[in-house]
Amino acid sequence: MIDTIRLCLLALQHFAFASFISYTWLPKASIGSITIGSTDLLLLLSVTAILIRNAPGKTAVRKDQSGSSLLMFIFLVVGVVATFAGIVLEDNGINEAVREARQFFLYGLFFLVSALSPEKRQIKRIVGYLFASAVLVSLLVLLVQVAGGRLPFIAGKIESLSTGHSIAKGVMRVTMPGVPTLNLAFLLSFFLLIKRFSVTVATVFFFVAFGFLLSFTRGAWLGSVLSILVVLPFVDKSIRKALLRYGFLIAVMASMVLVMGSAGWFGDRLERYATGATERFQSMAPGKMQADQSFQYRAFEAKRAMERIWESPVIGHGLGAIAQKVYWKTESGRDETLVTGYIHNGYVNLLFKMGFIGLLAFVLLMGTFCYTSLTKLKHIQDEYLKSVHIGGLCFVISNIPQAFVNPTIMEGKSIINIAVAMGLCVLAVRADQQLRLRSDG
Repeated sequence: MIDTIRLCLLALQHFAFASFISYTWLPKASIGSITIGSTDLLLLLSVTAILIRNAPGKTAVRKDQSGSSLLMFIFLVVGVVATFAGIVLEDNGINEAVREARQFFLYGLFFLVSALSPEKRQIKRIVGYLFASAVLVSLLVLLVQVAGGRLPFIAGKIESLSTGHSIAKGVMRVTMPGVPTLNLAFLLSFFLLIKRFSVTVATVFFFVAFGFLLSFTRGAWLGSVLSILVVLPFVDKSIRKALLRYGFLIAVMASMVLVMGSAGWFGDRLERYATGATERFQSMAPGKMQADQSFQYRAFEAKRAMERIWESPVIGHGLGAIAQKVYWKTESGRDETLVTGYIHNGYVNLLFKMGFIGLLAFVLLMGTFCYTSLTKLKHIQDEYLKSVHIGGLCFVISNIPQAFVNPTIMEGKSIINIAVAMGLCVLAVRADQQLRLRSDG
């Protein structure tokens, strides 16, 4: 019963932060100057569900012994300090601090997942939900493309695709909150598929890959490729061969589609999309990244934020801190100013708001988790659990380089998926141990 409640709480929060809606659309109430949202109540209920123990005799395996749980707890404690710093400091304001804390503390859902009974069926339920959510997001991406514009029930940015100085006419970029979910589902379905073919998983992979491609998030694309290369030396020989075989096949097929599409074989509209995707891939080359106006601005933005970090280097300026003022001209020529705490570089963002203590806590957490997860790969015997473990680990690793260009590690839509992926890895190891104990007994 408690596991079902935990899964429901997880699904509701994941839907609120990482699907196609905005969590700000949900009902909220004001108490004085403080605004309490529906997701705040769900998070409090999640803490209660984490603290409730599983039924006696439910599991014979130990809790996570890797050190990741302790380091995650320390990281969250630093987050509490940063929240209070954000409230106390003059330029933040309580609602700004709470708004960012609301997203940051989604890291705590790692404990909600790892608290589940270590059973294979629990992992299948989470993966099934992630697949359903990702397919829905992909279908809505397609719907937006067909409709040719924004739909009232979809959150996120819908804009013309621009790469460097060029704008791809007639090509829309749809970046819903569910894009990180597409990334996670893509990696999970990919590793499940290369280990054992399934029509269901293959269908999910097709839809998810399609939506992931149309998101045009080059940082996520590159991060996913790099993460697969990182885990390659640690997987069994059979998985390595299948990975190289399927990876090569997918790369060849994708290249053929892009080349033929760019040549106009599939019509004008698909030609524009294929050309836009090709330009996004090419823009990730080191030389082109240096010349890209977007990357140049992000480097300047990070440099400007670093200059202010030394005002409060230990604990940072606090969650919700105002990092910069952005100026631009509207299409009508009117000057606009945006005061924001947004910094594209996730590590500079974290350092600015949580100081060197926060950055150190995060680096130790990620380093310990990735190292222990890589070393435990060879010990997992169940094929399904191993594939889930590798897919979840790859997603976590993919966010490490991605955070240099996008603040994924400080955004709720990515944080909740990172927490779920980390929890799945820990739970997969424990579930495999449980299966072996049952078979031995």
